[in-house]
Amino acid sequence: MMVHWGTSVASEKGWPVTLCASPMGQLLYEHLKFVVIGTEVIQAEDEESSFSSAVMVLYPIDQEFI
Repeated sequence: MMVHWGTSVASEKGWPVTLCASPMGQLLYEHLKFVVIGTEVIQAEDEESSFSSAVMVLYPIDQEFI
């Protein structure tokens, strides 16, 4: 419900919406028409493991992909 509210307000104002999504969240946001524009890898200093998240954007309907 919060995502719908935020994306509706942004659409009315012509603003893109950006976020970083976990692998599970990415599926939800893709369903909501967000597109992946990059990947962010997070790794703590001196740690072997890392975490990747999708950098995503939802463009206003009247704007073209740049």
